[in-house]
Amino acid sequence: MVRQTCLIVIFLFSLELTQAARVLKPLSFGIIGENSEENFPEVEKFELNNARQFTENSHAHIFSISSSVNTATETVSNEKTTAKIKEVATAINGNGTNVTTINNEMPVETAKLTTEKNFHQDFKTVKPEVLQKPNDNEKFNKDGISTVKIDESSFTEVANDNSVPKLTTITEVKNVNDSTVTSVINRATKPTKITRKVDFASESVRKNVIRALPSKNAIPEKNSSKIESIEDQWLDLEKTFRIYTDSVMKKALPKFLRIHSQLNISSQCNAALLQMVSGLRNFKSWAVKMVDSSGRLPSGTFEGTLTDLGDYDQCLDIVQPTRGKHMNIQGQYCTLEVAPVLPSVRSSATMNTKLLNFGNISTDSVLTDISHGSALFHLMMMRIGICVPSPCVADDLQALAAALLKKVPVQVSVRNCETKQPFHLTIPQFIVISIAVVIAILICAGTAVDSYMSRNAARNQDMGRVPQSLLAFSLTTNLKQLMKSSRRNSTLGAVNGVRCLSLLWIILAHTYGFGHRQGLARLSHAKTYMDDIFFQIITNSWVSVDTFFLLGGLLVATSTLKIIESTGGKISFISRLLHRIWRLIPPLAATVGFTLVLPLIGSGPLWADMAGKKVHNCEQRWWQVFLPINTWVDFNTMCLLHTWYVASDVHFYCLALLALCVLYRWQVAGFVLLFLVTVRVFGPLLLTVIYNLPPTVIFFSPDIELTKKTANLVYFRPYPHIGAYCVGLLLGYLLWKHHKWTLTKMTQTVGWAMSATSCLAVLFATYSWSRGNAADPVEGVVYAVLHRTAWAAGVAWVLFICAIGQGGNLNKFLSWQLFTPLSRLCYFIYLLHFPILWIRISWRRTLLPFHHYDLITEFSGILIITLVLSLVFHLAFEAPFLKLEQIWCPERAKPNEVKKPLEDAHAT
Repeated sequence: MVRQTCLIVIFLFSLELTQAARVLKPLSFGIIGENSEENFPEVEKFELNNARQFTENSHAHIFSISSSVNTATETVSNEKTTAKIKEVATAINGNGTNVTTINNEMPVETAKLTTEKNFHQDFKTVKPEVLQKPNDNEKFNKDGISTVKIDESSFTEVANDNSVPKLTTITEVKNVNDSTVTSVINRATKPTKITRKVDFASESVRKNVIRALPSKNAIPEKNSSKIESIEDQWLDLEKTFRIYTDSVMKKALPKFLRIHSQLNISSQCNAALLQMVSGLRNFKSWAVKMVDSSGRLPSGTFEGTLTDLGDYDQCLDIVQPTRGKHMNIQGQYCTLEVAPVLPSVRSSATMNTKLLNFGNISTDSVLTDISHGSALFHLMMMRIGICVPSPCVADDLQALAAALLKKVPVQVSVRNCETKQPFHLTIPQFIVISIAVVIAILICAGTAVDSYMSRNAARNQDMGRVPQSLLAFSLTTNLKQLMKSSRRNSTLGAVNGVRCLSLLWIILAHTYGFGHRQGLARLSHAKTYMDDIFFQIITNSWVSVDTFFLLGGLLVATSTLKIIESTGGKISFISRLLHRIWRLIPPLAATVGFTLVLPLIGSGPLWADMAGKKVHNCEQRWWQVFLPINTWVDFNTMCLLHTWYVASDVHFYCLALLALCVLYRWQVAGFVLLFLVTVRVFGPLLLTVIYNLPPTVIFFSPDIELTKKTANLVYFRPYPHIGAYCVGLLLGYLLWKHHKWTLTKMTQTVGWAMSATSCLAVLFATYSWSRGNAADPVEGVVYAVLHRTAWAAGVAWVLFICAIGQGGNLNKFLSWQLFTPLSRLCYFIYLLHFPILWIRISWRRTLLPFHHYDLITEFSGILIITLVLSLVFHLAFEAPFLKLEQIWCPERAKPNEVKKPLEDAHAT
């Protein structure tokens, strides 16, 4: 009986295979579901109902036969029942050896259940209807769990002891999409409970044409119809990604939901996050782009690369297509800052200081690398750019990030969240653009009138003030005036070279130190650079600004003493002060206006920290630039940080007018006054001692708060720099009083030795302190009080020796004619190089390696852009307004013989 039953089963199964072969006759027959794309090149056009009918018929026949066989053997003895069941199971499984035997001691993982699912898996077929529609015997509860009870006649297990079969409950858990299906099967065997989890692909994949991996033995022939098209290969890849994404999401979803349930976030963010998770499972473009736009753990973290900016532009361009009741989600770019928990920094800490001590650990351990680079985290944090749904605010994201990293010793903060906003003009921007348009019209009109008058040989001698004012905006005339070189025998020609070289030094140092440190890669190079003594040229570049104060004092003394001499010892303080302010305000106004319109021309992942913050300060406090108070304002709230120099220069100019009058009338009293002001012991001395400050601002110090305090209390204040200005006043008086000097070779040698010694000592004395060694109290105080004056004195010797005509080749180089037009642009170059630096940092989408080659390249780019922009601004603002002063206020602009020294050096 059993043998006959097996034959019947095999015969019916053969009939079904024959029927399938007839249906698939036009195509290359293969195993259904395996390599279906290659076996059936036109599978998309194939009638899937035939294949489904085949699988359903096979399923129905075989399982009906097995049911009848089980029913027929109920009256047979246990031994015969066991044999029949083995044969039926063999027929169903498709081989003669794989018979499942389960006992109570057997591990659950080794048990193979012969079910309808196993049947489909063995023949590599899938019934979409089974996955989409419940069976008749299947019932669903409210939680989405279905219970299928199958009679024991359909499935029977064999016990090892051949005893009487007992009911056994076998539970099969199927994870299909988001629901869980539990099948309870009653079997005739010993009590055994087996639980299995089966993970299927997402529903969207199951609904498509079923394609399996190609057979290993299948080798497509050349020019055969079996070869997949390129589009089909990409479709296969897309479906593979869908399956992979669905699998990953299923594994991560429980943890996400567990963390999500513990957070107190807004309902809008909650809905947006769940919608994003659903989009990822369905492989939606907008959701995948959000993940793709977010940063990861930066490559080269142990080399000081602590930032991954992600894809800023792609994130902001993401818009979810509107679908029914779903909220409209946009991409929102935020920066996530992760700061490790570190011990408080010591006053003598350097970039090489180990702030973390893990004890006796292996030298090749990761913790060893972390301890070596721990001081770097006081300079900058780890920053990751993330792309999140727009309904989530910073508080929601910070709570989520803190929950995910709660076991990690870090502090997490979210900042600078922004979405794509429509273009609009603010009132200040509208005013600035309007003024720029008016000036452009005046330049065009003035240039046209000047060109017409030059062709008709009529000049402006007999013209009124209004036509002359229009000609003041002539582009051709102002350009010729700018390019006109100074006289070769000018006594102050070396001033042009010193000014230009000092300005290049300032821009180079700002490129190294005033860029956004989160935008730098491989910042650990700073450790090795600090050990290089010649790097003090960058780290101690603070004294370069004192060169400008020296030049300012020199030129003010030269021009003012000329005026005092020509007027018989009288000078109009108000007139000279207004003249000074008129020279300063147009370039300042142009720079402030340029800063206000920066949001219209720039954006980027670092924009909010750099240009955005500076623009906000100028929108709130733009008026501070035009009043000489920026030197007393906290630099964090200052509009145009570098304009503290302009404010200090105005203070010094007012004091210089009084000091020069005293020096002109009472020479001894004037020298004593200037000497006392130059020494000015009490200011820097008291600040250094009371606040325990370093002798100067330490470049790249891990104690960033101490650096800020030193800059705020000392560097940005006028009293540390007044010594350099007084040295310039004394030099100007000497050159005015004694027109010709003749120095012996010995005097020149001693002078050069003293000048070189003072400059080199000031420049390289900070080497030990930059590497973290504490300064001796006496040595530190002396350096803090006198180092700026000593530097100015060393540079003053160079100017003096060149002015008296004994500078030799150095004088020829510093008086080079190319420096003359550059010197006339120096004021605008100084004002504009900072906004250009902010723009370049804010526009940057990738990190800038902290390497000499990359930083010097960055410096070159900043310099070129600043030169071009300074030329445009000089021709549009500075040159026309200076001519307007000569036209409308000739009493302030004195005769040419008074302005001779200024024309030679073009004092600003």
